[in-house]
Amino acid sequence: MVKLPRTDSRQDYVFLGRLIGHHLADLFPGTRILGHWAFRVTRNSELYIDEEEIGNLLNAVERELHNRRKGDAVRLEIAHDCPDRIRNALLKTLRLTEDDLYPIHGPLNSAQLMALYQGDHSPELRDPPFVGPVARPLREQKDIFAAIRQGDILVHHPYENFDSVVDFLEQAADDPHVLAIKQTLYRTGGDRRIVGALMNAVRKGKTGDCRGGVARAV
Repeated sequence: MVKLPRTDSRQDYVFLGRLIGHHLADLFPGTRILGHWAFRVTRNSELYIDEEEIGNLLNAVERELHNRRKGDAVRLEIAHDCPDRIRNALLKTLRLTEDDLYPIHGPLNSAQLMALYQGDHSPELRDPPFVGPVARPLREQKDIFAAIRQGDILVHHPYENFDSVVDFLEQAADDPHVLAIKQTLYRTGGDRRIVGALMNAVRKGKTGDCRGGVARAV
């Protein structure tokens, strides 16, 4: 979505596809424009990797990710008013059937509407930012290991603050009684504290593994 320039506080937007369609005659001078219709193709993005037979898994994943762009088409979304001859031509080119065709009334990618939310305009239409509270067993007890000794702790993210997990790793890295940190690390995002805590643990001689938990000497 493209935000239109205005001198007042009003927010006006136009879809990029419609903006391009409006100026097709300028983009293709000398051509008589009969019409324009947007369409969207979804391709098969399944990764086919046999870890037992692949020598270098990283290279195999990179190759498969690159090939996803060339995967077989599995769905065609198209503007509802597109002429039948163009629909049929697209279906034939993509080797799809009528069962794979989805005429759409409105934007083909509704995620584009999230552009309306960007910025700090229209505060009266927004909910206040949600900040997850610290899990109840950890609110008064700063020593996470002491809190765990009192009973199991279940944290529910994102409805409870994720800082408890980061604090757990940082305390484990600093605790001389911790022998190893073993966890399933899905991804770290932009928060460097998790990787920093794990690097700190390595510098202090602790071992690691992609499982789950902290090994601590009693």
